[in-house]
Amino acid sequence: MEQRSINALSAAQDAANQVKEKLSAHTVEIGGDVIKIVPLGGYDGLDMWEYLMKVLLPSVGTGLDSFQHDTAMDGSPTTFSEAMMHLSNKLEGNTLKNVSISLLSGMTVNGQKVDLDEWIGCNYGAWRQVLKFALTENFSSFFENGWVDGVQDLMAMVTPAMGSTSEEP
Repeated sequence: MEQRSINALSAAQDAANQVKEKLSAHTVEIGGDVIKIVPLGGYDGLDMWEYLMKVLLPSVGTGLDSFQHDTAMDGSPTTFSEAMMHLSNKLEGNTLKNVSISLLSGMTVNGQKVDLDEWIGCNYGAWRQVLKFALTENFSSFFENGWVDGVQDLMAMVTPAMGSTSEEP
């Protein structure tokens, strides 16, 4: 009889932990506020991922080129400033606004829905942290085997020949 009570108590604790885990999913604490985001649905996530690739991949390529650069043969290497200028040239004027609306719609702060426009206007530092969190929550699984594999997979999606490895037949 005592073992049944222990098993029942253990099962109740497991259930409580699962509920607690679900409630804390997609939640981050920033500046004392508990912020919860709503993850993108599958199709919206694919659209956002494609958009991010269009904006970011050229700059990532510029940065990667700087690592493979031979100063003696090619002249001066690509600098971080050049990569950032390339990225800023890809921004379309509403990029950060559109990404924020897509990733942060439905966000709550301390359990209360917020007007995103008003909240961002007073919290640019927190906005940056929440946007980073939302990107991580939505897309980090793409890089779960590391950045190198993730970038190689990206390259394979864009140009199949660039994603091939010597392990493939």
